[in-house]
Amino acid sequence: MAIFSRNSKLVLIFSIFVLASCEEPASAESIGEEMSAEKIYLQKCVSCHGKNGDLGVSGAADLSKSQKSLEAKMKTIEKGGPNGIMQAYGVKYGGTLTDDQLHELAEYVETLAK
Repeated sequence: MAIFSRNSKLVLIFSIFVLASCEEPASAESIGEEMSAEKIYLQKCVSCHGKNGDLGVSGAADLSKSQKSLEAKMKTIEKGGPNGIMQAYGVKYGGTLTDDQLHELAEYVETLAK
């Protein structure tokens, strides 16, 4: 007496094959770790803040005149802007940037100051 029918054996073998061939997708963090702070800025920030930080789309802060400390810049990038206008980019808040990336991006933003 067979435990599995011929068809159920084929389904089982096929399922094992499919599961074994699946690769775990790269996480957003691992992809982002390879990006420089400038590339992250160009990908996530430039549409509102502009290349030089002074575009001001939708009320975006003028980063070229920002007086915020590095820590305050990191927190804004991590948690998002006031009133939810700017989305949060920190992993803890649903974004994709690690603490190291937040720090590097905040340092890059400081280079935009005139």
